[in-house]
Amino acid sequence: MTVTAEEPKPGKSSGKRLIISLGNKGGTGKSFLIRKLAELHMEAQTPNLLLVDGDASVSSIYKFHREQVLPFNLHGSVDERDRFVNDLLRRGSDLVIADLPAASLSTLCKMAAEYNFADEVMKAGYRMTVVSPITPYDDSILDFQEVVNFVDPVAYAAHESGSSEKVETRADYVAMLNMIFSAERSDFIEWDAAGGFTKGLLDRVGGTEIEIPLLRPRIAAQLQLHRLSFRDGETSEHLTVTDRGRLQRWNEFVSKALRGVGERLGF
Repeated sequence: MTVTAEEPKPGKSSGKRLIISLGNKGGTGKSFLIRKLAELHMEAQTPNLLLVDGDASVSSIYKFHREQVLPFNLHGSVDERDRFVNDLLRRGSDLVIADLPAASLSTLCKMAAEYNFADEVMKAGYRMTVVSPITPYDDSILDFQEVVNFVDPVAYAAHESGSSEKVETRADYVAMLNMIFSAERSDFIEWDAAGGFTKGLLDRVGGTEIEIPLLRPRIAAQLQLHRLSFRDGETSEHLTVTDRGRLQRWNEFVSKALRGVGERLGF
């Protein structure tokens, strides 16, 4: 999918951006990919950057970069969830990257009975980017549909009805095909199906798609075990010479892919 020219949208005038991993399915690689994106911005010394980890009990970004990360528990008490929303929006950071845990969408839907998270983000002057890992399995594909229906229900309904009416979206969407589950694009049968509903939905909301290549699990495991950033792993003695070379190649490819998305990912 080619990113279309962007028109003025609610929340974009200030230039503030909230990048968020959102969904119910766990184990799709959301936290892994969000951490890579966060570290790219840390390396670039992106000004007024805020990193948020929404699963304080397990944590992903927080366990690697404690001093730079705001932790909270999305699945905790009502007060804890309110603190997340209030702290995030009151700080006024130009770029916020938030890693939310599995079942985050269900929690935000429950919160919507009292206030709508997407509405509050817009009121605070943020344009939201939703990052959705896609695997060959239908759980992640259904997750993407549910996310769009939650954030942009009007656009979802228009697509579902087959309407050709142009609908303004409240968020940008980046589908990341996570090739760790399969190195073969041909295995993404449901996602790439001709006339498929979900990929058509991505087009309808003006989303974009990138591929994230396989990084050997043993490399990822060493990074986690020794709390190494993706960049630090390239020179760490905890990795073999050949795995350091593999990680360097992976870093180069993924960094280029993420930067290529541009403003939607804060670049």
